Amino acid sequence: MQKINLFSVHESFKADCFINVKFVASLLLAFLLVTVSLAQADGLFDFQMKLAKGGNAEAQYKVGEMYETGFGVKQDQTEAMNWITKSAGQGHETAGFKLLYWD
Repeated sequence: MQKINLFSVHESFKADCFINVKFVASLLLAFLLVTVSLAQADGLFDFQMKLAKGGNAEAQYKVGEMYETGFGVKQDQTEAMNWITKSAGQGHETAGFKLLYWD
């Protein structure tokens, strides 16, 4: 008949529970970070759009990229092209290169 060491079983169970608690905690933290990031993305888009409408070439480029990737706004390639073209028209070098790349 085999003897079972209850102390080692108990320690193993405690270790498994600790690992599970750490895993759940890390999932919760990741969820919170993503949620906060999405809320900030919306605010960042609104801020950049305000500057872009005011004629800021860098903001126009950033708004175009946000439309291109869907960061903080619904993805829309037509709007991306419009804003990046406006930016390039003001001499924004990176926007000009992006238009060449798209062409």
